Amino acid sequence: MNYSKCVESYKVPEWASEYIDYRNLKKSLYELQQTLKGNFLCVKEECGMSESEDSSSEVEVLSHVINMKKSLDVSIIEKWSSLYLVSISKADKFYLLKLKEVARKLEELKGTIANSIVL
Repeated sequence: MNYSKCVESYKVPEWASEYIDYRNLKKSLYELQQTLKGNFLCVKEECGMSESEDSSSEVEVLSHVINMKKSLDVSIIEKWSSLYLVSISKADKFYLLKLKEVARKLEELKGTIANSIVL
């Protein structure tokens, strides 16, 4: 069972909207990977290298990628990073809220126990 299916199977239904959307993040990451790979292959082609060629001229291709495709790649990476941070932030806020609720209930229980011992 892959991770996202495992997480799905253990979700608390009333909290489902607060979970990190692993499937969407994985899909976005795959799209990012394909885009960056496509950019790299385009640059290799522009440099006259075959797709299977794996030589020291890779350094030349990498520097070409950095120079020609940097802004496109950075914006794609930033888009994914933003999606990731929003997902993590949403889950973090939810869990902090739940932690505060549990701490409040614990204090109430301590008070109830202390009152019952005094009686």
